[in-house]
Amino acid sequence: MTRASWKGNFIKSNLIKKYLINKQQKKTIINKEWSRNSEIVKNFINNKLSVYNGKKFVSVLITEQMVGHKLGEFCLTKLPCAHKKKNNKNKKWAKK
Repeated sequence: MTRASWKGNFIKSNLIKKYLINKQQKKTIINKEWSRNSEIVKNFINNKLSVYNGKKFVSVLITEQMVGHKLGEFCLTKLPCAHKKKNNKNKKWAKK
């Protein structure tokens, strides 16, 4: 189920405070953020966020296309699976 529309967007209060402080200091980098379920708002465009993926912080530059999505969508927590290809040239009994 989707979130009820009457509840509005979820944004962690610390994230808003950090944004307002950095706006006064004219910085574009918001420090480390653990809240992956916070929604991206128009105010965050052209800012950099460091989002925690469970192991390290991944820097994410917010663009217009990201508005309305969650922060966690843009920093992967798991590596994509890459299977190794078999190399028959190394085997002596392989057909040539």
